[in-house]
Amino acid sequence: RDAPIVAKLKDSGAVIIANSRHTAARIRLIYGRDPEVLWPPVPVDAFEPTEERSGRLLVLSRLLGYKRVDVAIAAAGAVGMPLDIVGEGPDRDRLERLAGPGVRFLGRLPDAEAKALLARCAALLVPGMEALGLTLVAAQASGRPPIVLAAGAALDTVEDGVTGFHAAAAEP
Repeated sequence: RDAPIVAKLKDSGAVIIANSRHTAARIRLIYGRDPEVLWPPVPVDAFEPTEERSGRLLVLSRLLGYKRVDVAIAAAGAVGMPLDIVGEGPDRDRLERLAGPGVRFLGRLPDAEAKALLARCAALLVPGMEALGLTLVAAQASGRPPIVLAAGAALDTVEDGVTGFHAAAAEP
């Protein structure tokens, strides 16, 4: 059904822009074009590292199935660490049923509160494959390591063992 659009793009000479190398690879596969990668601006100076630590892991995300917050809940439980989940979405009820006593669902928070949690967390957990993942860069700007699925755009921004940590894919 997209064949006319693909043909038009291939012949138009238009420049296609992607927001990450991961997205660029998907465009290359689907449309057969080599896009330019233009990284979205991240106001890194809006985040402030601190020496304070909460001792808690953190998820900042919409609560949607593909974000795999259930994997973060399981991982926090497996390592015996408490977890804060900031965000709302249709998956919240299911996730609350999975969560143990060390998991707090904080809902949607004002930016200042979310930034404070990010700066003090033990690590940011991002278990889903992201097309970009600005939250990863925000964690790094806050001096906190993101622990990410070793796939997708996380590979563009998180150097394993240097700016965060890669985790192998968990079974669904």
